[in-house]
Amino acid sequence: MSRYISIFLISLFTFFSTQTSSLATSEEIREISSFGVSKKEAIVNALLEAIQQIKGVKISGIEKMRSSMMEVDTTKNGINNYSTSMSNFQNQEITKKAQGVVSSYEVLNSSKRANGGWDVLVRVHIPIYKTPGISPNSRRKIAIIP
Repeated sequence: MSRYISIFLISLFTFFSTQTSSLATSEEIREISSFGVSKKEAIVNALLEAIQQIKGVKISGIEKMRSSMMEVDTTKNGINNYSTSMSNFQNQEITKKAQGVVSSYEVLNSSKRANGGWDVLVRVHIPIYKTPGISPNSRRKIAIIP
């Protein structure tokens, strides 16, 4: 019985190892210009921009508003003074999230600005993984419960 189990496990391992090696990959190449306070920050900004262009961006936002009104009615020496003041406060928070892998990049050009910042031009290589055959999203799923 243990012989059959070991043969089954070896064949299962062989099947899955050949399936993962047949993944198709392509590479997307972009040239991105970017700015940063330092040269390193400018390069990181360019890499993030390339990932966002190819893989997409998840954006979420929160907007908070607060209003207040104050009325003051005073009497001094028999003279009534009435004043009203209104104030509005608005706060907006936007979050961006991008996720991806950069296989390699090349800094094609970099120059320091007169105001202290850096401009860079970067060629970015991003791998795109494609599953061979039928899309895994449309496959039927099976659960085997002992």
